[in-house]
Amino acid sequence: MPYQVAVCGPRHCTIEDRANACSIGQLLAERGAVVICGGGIGVMAAVAAGVRSKDGLVVGIRPNDTREGASPDLSVTLVTNMGEARNAIIVWSADAVIVVGGSWGTLSEVALAQRRGGVPVISLGGWRILDQDGQQVSGIEHVKTPEEAVEKALAGRLTSTTTESRCVSVPAGHGHDHGHALDPTAAGPDPHVPSGLASRAGRASRAGPAGRAVRIGIGGPVGCGKTALVAALTRTLAPQLRLAVVTNDIYTTEDADFLRQAGVLTPDRIEAVQTGCCPHTAIRDDITANLDAVELLEERFGDLDLVLLESGGDNLTAVFSRGLVDRQIFVVDVAGGDKVPRKGGPGVTTADLLVINKVDLAPLVGADMAVMISDAHRVRGGLPVITQSLVTDPTATEVAEWVAAQVDAVQRQQGGFADGAPGASTRPAG
Repeated sequence: MPYQVAVCGPRHCTIEDRANACSIGQLLAERGAVVICGGGIGVMAAVAAGVRSKDGLVVGIRPNDTREGASPDLSVTLVTNMGEARNAIIVWSADAVIVVGGSWGTLSEVALAQRRGGVPVISLGGWRILDQDGQQVSGIEHVKTPEEAVEKALAGRLTSTTTESRCVSVPAGHGHDHGHALDPTAAGPDPHVPSGLASRAGRASRAGPAGRAVRIGIGGPVGCGKTALVAALTRTLAPQLRLAVVTNDIYTTEDADFLRQAGVLTPDRIEAVQTGCCPHTAIRDDITANLDAVELLEERFGDLDLVLLESGGDNLTAVFSRGLVDRQIFVVDVAGGDKVPRKGGPGVTTADLLVINKVDLAPLVGADMAVMISDAHRVRGGLPVITQSLVTDPTATEVAEWVAAQVDAVQRQQGGFADGAPGASTRPAG
């Protein structure tokens, strides 16, 4: 499960409080934590802006009966109609609580966290609480910097009973001269994979039931080129594989419409899912809509070899459930800067393939490809990285070869082919 940190503070705050809250939001997002706040102005708006600037996930718990007044930087807005009682939801949903500045409402959140117990409570510029003898009460850690606040809040992640901290993508016992990231598929049980399919490494079996199509998920931030990559892969692989595609958008069918208009497949081979929520929810937490779309395609075309599932644009924490896909590709692009790979996140560090896209733009945006590639290999612990430009290679040759090899590997695991027999079908998609 993702590690959740509540950041609390007053609506009417100082400039220093606002700057501290923004920095805390940025640092938590970079570390892959989910941030929970009140979703309003002041400290709440500042932490939300910080999280959003780093493509993180921030949830606002609102006291009123509408979304009116909610910060525009929130990823999710929850309307409670509970007034100040919503503070209990904020505190009880958190694995750690950070307080920035002070007010009576903020003090109530500190009191609830202390009453709850079992979670770190960190205060940066907050009120100091004294007992009847004038002594500072215990249980609240007062810090001086946003960095110190985040380190103390995330220290609980190492001992949390709901997650297992481990190095990603390589066996236990290896060296520690590299970055780490919280991988939901590795740190906790995937709710959509039967426990009997778990491997010794704690992950789901990489091969689905024999006879069904191989499923490969493609995720990544907004604008990284996922849909263009799907179009290139379908054009390249259609002569040898029977293909279908599922796209995900929050409110529209934009990506599916693009693929249909591009003529990469017949329209009935492309299904659109409108998630109505954050994209990662539909590919990881509640995969029902995507499974329905895949099963519809499998019923419509009983002999599919491969279904490509494109996620909606998301942040660096996005991963697919192994109950939905057999393999996953994560796409980033150089327009985000050469710093993106070293920011990590489960999408970057744990996907079966990382694609660094739009490398033709590197000179225009000042991205150092040598740094980007080196960082990508370092944080991925040996998992493959492919750089590409669909301008110079519109067939996505290397990625297509990787996909074909994965179809072959999964089909062999499914038992559909004898040793030495070709794993990939040579039938056209039609």
